[in-house]
Amino acid sequence: MLKSFTTFNVSLAAEKHGLLQLLKIIDHWTRLLDQGHQVDIIYTDFEKAFDKVPHRRLLNKLCSYGFNDELVNWIRAFLCNRLQCVRINGVLSTAKPVLSGIPQGSVLGPLLFIMCINDLPDVCSSLCNLYLFADDAKLYKCVHDQHDADVLNNCFENMLLWSNKWLMKLNLSKCKVLSLCNSKNNIVTYNYGSAVHASDIVALSHVDTMKDLGVMVDNELQ
Repeated sequence: MLKSFTTFNVSLAAEKHGLLQLLKIIDHWTRLLDQGHQVDIIYTDFEKAFDKVPHRRLLNKLCSYGFNDELVNWIRAFLCNRLQCVRINGVLSTAKPVLSGIPQGSVLGPLLFIMCINDLPDVCSSLCNLYLFADDAKLYKCVHDQHDADVLNNCFENMLLWSNKWLMKLNLSKCKVLSLCNSKNNIVTYNYGSAVHASDIVALSHVDTMKDLGVMVDNELQ
């Protein structure tokens, strides 16, 4: 009962945080649109986020944050030395070590994930706005011209570089661009994407509506 009650409280706290974030951001977007500005938003999504967190990199990051050895070893015992196998037609495969992933359904799991992505805002916070909620991240900037769009695109590329470094792959098929603007005649059009890998150029799709933390947002905030 105590575990269920604790998990329930954590869920309520997360829901409240998401609601407050959404209210704050939509208020900011509304003020910018009322002033006649355009806001471009890049919605991103980590691919199987909790399953992809690399154990060794996470533990090194905890050490860099100043966690003492005893606590890091305790978390290492929680994450590491796990084995997994596959059963097909009643036959089990050879067990292999699990080198990544945070056990879901635990109170500690979401906290470890937050620690893993804790430094992500540092890669672009000085260039644009970045908001995180669990495995969802959105970048946005007030766009007046091509230069502003270039800056926002650079932030997205920085995020891609970060995700490659920490083995936290982005689900590029779910990364979308939403442009908020009251006047369609003066909108700045820009093809957002990345050429971080020369052989694999990423182009982001533009959409007219997007689900943001459970709320549908359209390009006029209607």
